[in-house]
Amino acid sequence: MAIKLIALDVDGTLINKTRHVSRENKKAIDKAREKGIIVTLVTGRHFKEVSFLCRELNIDHHIVCCNGAHVCTGISGQLLSKDVVPKDIVLPITESIEDSSDFFIHYLEDTVLVQKDFKKKLQYMKVDKIRSLKDLIGLKNWFKELNYIKPKLVPRAYDYIKESAEDLLVFTIKSNENIFKELQKTYGEEVDLVYVTSDFFDITPKGINKYTGLEKIMELYNIKETEVMAIGDHLNDLEMIKHAGIGVAMGNSPTPVKEVATWVTTTNDEDGVALAFRKANIINEQISS
Repeated sequence: MAIKLIALDVDGTLINKTRHVSRENKKAIDKAREKGIIVTLVTGRHFKEVSFLCRELNIDHHIVCCNGAHVCTGISGQLLSKDVVPKDIVLPITESIEDSSDFFIHYLEDTVLVQKDFKKKLQYMKVDKIRSLKDLIGLKNWFKELNYIKPKLVPRAYDYIKESAEDLLVFTIKSNENIFKELQKTYGEEVDLVYVTSDFFDITPKGINKYTGLEKIMELYNIKETEVMAIGDHLNDLEMIKHAGIGVAMGNSPTPVKEVATWVTTTNDEDGVALAFRKANIINEQISS
């Protein structure tokens, strides 16, 4: 059956180590759209973290943000659906991790809540991972992206959330595996926990993931599973890769993601998205740089 919808993860998939969309990938997206195929983004990022990318790629149909908890139009941000973590779960989790975790972010509907020293903490974490010039450029561009978010800086997230009426969509936490296991054991019946990189994990509303968000777009456009191609690189992409008619794992994916994929493309530094488009016969020609 012909592909009508392509769902692209962002980090580790569409963008490379320098945090740019390559010319090859951009051209592949344009060629797919010329054929009437909807190309959308399905990301763990907050809408404000990805809206600049939607403008760059001219995507104003619906996208999936916050690992499925927030579905909206890409440029204008018009809401289609949202799912939240109940406040009676948010507060005890926040209280338990605020002092014991290396770093955490609370994704609210309209903003991102972070510790006052989060930039310093993140800089230390990111600098530690620099192994090449591409990594250094990526770090520089990552800090530029923070300007799009305009995060809300607070001394203690627990105190802010306790008094706030804002809904919480997702937590992102950097911590050790023991804390992940403890949270899973204590709150696993009320929320879902999933690693989004090798050292960061998300806490999301129960039963919500990238694929449940994508299903809402599929329903809106009357598109079947068999008419979807999904491309991603990490464990939070696993459900959409597993359910899509064509599920593609990036070459930089961990083994569990590759195992559920229809096939594996090259890495995000090797234009793996464009190669996947060609392998699926969505585009035919090689696009020169």
